[in-house]
Amino acid sequence: MKILAIDSSGMPASVAVCEDGTLAAEYTVNNRKTHSQTLVPMMDEVRNLLGLDLESVDAIAVAGGPGSFTGLRIGSAAAKGIGLALDRPLIHVPTLEAMAYNYYGSECLVVPMLDARNHQVFAGIYTFRQPESGAEQDDPLCVLSDQEPVGIGELCERLDGLSRDTGKPVILLGDGAQAYRTMIEEKLKAPHQYAPAHLAQQRAGSVAVRGMELARQGRTETAAMHRPDYLRVSQAERVRAEKRASEDALRILPLTAEDLPLVTDAERQYYSLPWSERVFRDALNREYYLFLKAEMAGTFAGYCGFQQSFGIAEITNVTVLEAYRRRGIARRMLQVLMEKGRARGVERFTLEVRRSNEPAVSLYKSLGFYEEGVRKDYYEAPKEDALILWTK
Repeated sequence: MKILAIDSSGMPASVAVCEDGTLAAEYTVNNRKTHSQTLVPMMDEVRNLLGLDLESVDAIAVAGGPGSFTGLRIGSAAAKGIGLALDRPLIHVPTLEAMAYNYYGSECLVVPMLDARNHQVFAGIYTFRQPESGAEQDDPLCVLSDQEPVGIGELCERLDGLSRDTGKPVILLGDGAQAYRTMIEEKLKAPHQYAPAHLAQQRAGSVAVRGMELARQGRTETAAMHRPDYLRVSQAERVRAEKRASEDALRILPLTAEDLPLVTDAERQYYSLPWSERVFRDALNREYYLFLKAEMAGTFAGYCGFQQSFGIAEITNVTVLEAYRRRGIARRMLQVLMEKGRARGVERFTLEVRRSNEPAVSLYKSLGFYEEGVRKDYYEAPKEDALILWTK
């Protein structure tokens, strides 16, 4: 069986060709060039050096995760493209199982780990079954703990227990072992050692050998079916989820008289000429004013409002409490305020802002305001010009 193997799950990019137990070629580069730059040229180089006809390849083995989100996508895309073009099956090889094959036959606890940041790693714990003479060979890899994201402290506790129960020492490999070596030395009591450089990282040769074993077990898939196994969502997806959760927790509601003590306290704290509670209370009772408040998870976070005169509304207050700033609350309050204003017949909005308040000016301009004038020395403490902004 001839296998083309690809591993781009981490910093190294690696390509190999293995046929009937012989590793014909392995090309690994570990630098900071992107895999989109290196992987296809590396495959071409291996193919040219071997005089390899891709039609002679029986299957494509690919490190399927965990690992770098971008790297996994590039490797999977390359494998899927070749598989679809040649109508060949893919062998999805778990990244950490392939790395464990760097120590094929070892009687130790083999622990590949990839840095998952924030004192976490993607890790698995493996050992190898020793073959019995004359017996049919089972899967030589014994999975004691399948690959998963885990904290360094928890992983070390597991290894201490397994090493004590089995009497086996521990071998640590992968970029996670180096990234958290100091923590490991503090927490891991079991006898352990770190893999040398030539066995410490991802290798397509190990992907190929593990891939052959999985193919023997019938564990192949079509190119169309293949999906990388990320084990957890990407950083960008986590940020989007956190943003959605934050937006779900944010509510924009009408300001009420019960909120005025909090409002006037904020006025005194943030402004040199604060509005009094009486002024706010009077405004709440007049139809041409509209005031809203922001609540974050049920807690008062800010307020805003305008005074309307026919088709024009002057935005008089936009305040977010300091503990809740830089969360998009001011933007959301203004969006809702302006939506409600337009529903009441407002055609244009205007406001004044300190010239030096660049974040606020940037926010207003992103909402469609433009500068139309200046009020000299409008603000006190410190004295400063006010920019006059309008919407079109």
